[in-house]
Amino acid sequence: MNEPRLGVTPAEIVTSRTIKDIHRIEESDSKLQRRADIKKLVEEPMVPACETLYDLNICTWRSSANFNDLKQGHGVISIDFPSLSEPNKTIAQRLVEEGKAELDDPEDSQLVNLIIPLKGTSTVDEVSADVLELAKEFRKQKMTWAIRYSLEQMRDRFELPNKAPQKIAQDRNLFYDPETQTFFLNEEQCLKTKEKVEDDK
Repeated sequence: MNEPRLGVTPAEIVTSRTIKDIHRIEESDSKLQRRADIKKLVEEPMVPACETLYDLNICTWRSSANFNDLKQGHGVISIDFPSLSEPNKTIAQRLVEEGKAELDDPEDSQLVNLIIPLKGTSTVDEVSADVLELAKEFRKQKMTWAIRYSLEQMRDRFELPNKAPQKIAQDRNLFYDPETQTFFLNEEQCLKTKEKVEDDK
């Protein structure tokens, strides 16, 4: 008979949660626009990887790692392939060759899907570690996929030839950067477009 563990109460004995405990987030198909949105839009096992990719200025379109994915045996993070830098496209192609990713269309790829094997016994921590390892394969690149409009485009589109850009931004819930005379969805994306990336050829 096993001796009881001294100093440990039943409430302190925690069983690792598995993918069976993770429910689908319907909004997980949304394109990420702010880092703070990741924990709201991304299922728990995928959060560290999606945060890493966002910090690398890599555009993700969707992610999934929940109990529904057990039917197909894998979870996924879909990355916008055309917006990848050339070094990152090479990395993505290598992951495809290694069977760790798939291209949606080999002839005209719009997405590269990172594939994360799932089993009923897969714990959240295990899946999170596996997909984070894949995300760390990529390198930081320039932010090229931020939605942006020039001052001229905004004035022409909304027929506001003389309206101050700051007022346009306020009315449209946008961020205006006077340095580049450009409107962005938010200040965070504006700042990310200005980040210096040394090795992005």
